Amino acid sequence: MKKIWILLLLPILIGAGILNDNLKYEVVSQVDYIQQGITHHNIRANVYNDNNTKSSQSIQVIKKDDTLETAVWSATNSEGIIRNKNVIDIAKDFEEKNDNYEVVAALNADYFSGHATINASMLHGSRLMDPFIHEKYNSIELNKEGQYINTFKSIKLGMFYAYFYDETTDALYDVVELLPLNSRVINDDETAIYYNYSSINNTPTDHFKFEILQKSIIGDHYMFYLENGQSSNTKIETSTISVSMISKNDRVNELLEKGVNIKIQKRTTEISESHTLVGVDSEIIKDGMIKTFDAIGGQSISNTTSRHPRTGIGFDVNNNPILFTVDGRNSNGSEGVNLREFAKIMQENGVYNGFNLDGGGSTQAVIKKQGVFEMVNAPSESNPYRTVTNALLFIKPKDASKVIVVENDSEIVLTLPTLKHQVYLNGSKLSVSDLDVVITKNPLMNQVISVVNPTTLSSIYNTIFFQSQEPQPVLPEINVSHEIRGTKVDILVNFTDPDNLIDRMYVIHQITEDRKPALIQHMGLRKATFDQFLEGENNYIIYYELKNGIKDELSYSFNTVDLLEPEIPDKLNNMFIPITVIITSVLLATSLMVVLIKKRKK
Repeated sequence: MKKIWILLLLPILIGAGILNDNLKYEVVSQVDYIQQGITHHNIRANVYNDNNTKSSQSIQVIKKDDTLETAVWSATNSEGIIRNKNVIDIAKDFEEKNDNYEVVAALNADYFSGHATINASMLHGSRLMDPFIHEKYNSIELNKEGQYINTFKSIKLGMFYAYFYDETTDALYDVVELLPLNSRVINDDETAIYYNYSSINNTPTDHFKFEILQKSIIGDHYMFYLENGQSSNTKIETSTISVSMISKNDRVNELLEKGVNIKIQKRTTEISESHTLVGVDSEIIKDGMIKTFDAIGGQSISNTTSRHPRTGIGFDVNNNPILFTVDGRNSNGSEGVNLREFAKIMQENGVYNGFNLDGGGSTQAVIKKQGVFEMVNAPSESNPYRTVTNALLFIKPKDASKVIVVENDSEIVLTLPTLKHQVYLNGSKLSVSDLDVVITKNPLMNQVISVVNPTTLSSIYNTIFFQSQEPQPVLPEINVSHEIRGTKVDILVNFTDPDNLIDRMYVIHQITEDRKPALIQHMGLRKATFDQFLEGENNYIIYYELKNGIKDELSYSFNTVDLLEPEIPDKLNNMFIPITVIITSVLLATSLMVVLIKKRKK
């Protein structure tokens, strides 16, 4: 009887991953390539699954040393919009737009739909192309070295900022809060940007106009990376390929005159400057243990348990990245793997934590050999190669030296690689006489730190220590009333707005759909005038937008019947019951007298 129960439980135990002794990995042949900081293993192996079924697999494993960095990248067209390319062309696009780096290896990355990733994507330079993550999947944060930092199901965003980078070295000089896109009113110390915009008047205005290198617009998410700024004193007119900036902040104008590239986006409050994000299908190894099919989750149980070409990224016990592909659906005899087989391949090649990326026809592994990019695996789509939305890159910087950073609650200590390296704090060069540079933290202001190699004209370290808490604006308080003037009605919006946040406001009559702007009468009062109103109920919606991007509405109504009903004085109300009693008494007395008179006549 016990044997029967064991046999009945066996499939469940295997499915749960308790019995996984049948997962095996046997190397048949291996060719190694070591050059330019990478180690590439081209492996032919037999893999045995949970059912002890053997399959032949062609596997590419790519590791890097500490002279290389890791980046996520998407190719963009002349308007800065992402356009799908194969992995070789994405690597070429990266080199074309990042002079301080060379790509030495690359791999396809996230799932995609059209020309957009399924999950949150942050490119090299911490450019947030997409802040949204599919409900089935995750995005993982990587630092410059490619080490795994965190897994995200959602991305928290803060205030809208401009990040100012040196045109030549990419050193980050400053970060400044922005007004909402296309703001019409700018006050002292404020900075605004304009995209696809034409000024409502022809007044010449001092501004800087930039070309768009990269952009992403998804709902109310905006990311622009701008270059080639030119000073102008004309009417502000932009298109889909340019952005203009106006500032009443002296520091910003100083940087604009100096010459900078600019990143525009909302702050990612949980992700550090210089880090990246890449979307993943699922985690298949955690803390050295291969997950069960159920625990893997991801796209679907069918995809997880079936054999397909696969792409993945893993991290060894020291958290160093390792890239993988396994071929399938082609003529080279590689059969593809399910995700537990893929996890076994990763585990046998030193992975402690591992993630599945986009696979299938997207699976592409690229290495630069003698200056030429070469596809080192055999993609199932090869004539032409499938175009994909983004790629993971191993990149070689001009200066591979590192800055050691130690911080506590009160200070930041930078240990420089050499005394020739320059340190900038908020764009100002510090006087350095020792390899250890101590910077005192100031919780009341943002502190932007960069380390630059003046010989190679490249930045090796950029970071931002934001003030301990972003200042929270005082939201306006609004009270609505009305006044009737003949056939017209004024909707009066009284408000207190200590931080001057109200940007624009209008009022709509809900029945007639008549829309009127709520114009400023004086500080604390806006008025929208309607030429007529209806008998009975009149309902209005007051829409308003704040300079910090908040949009909201409130409702207001009045009834003309209420206005026409005569008001009864309180004294008359109090006399109503006694008067009624008197009248009733008189009527009764009169009726009684009439009856008595009639009786006497009889």
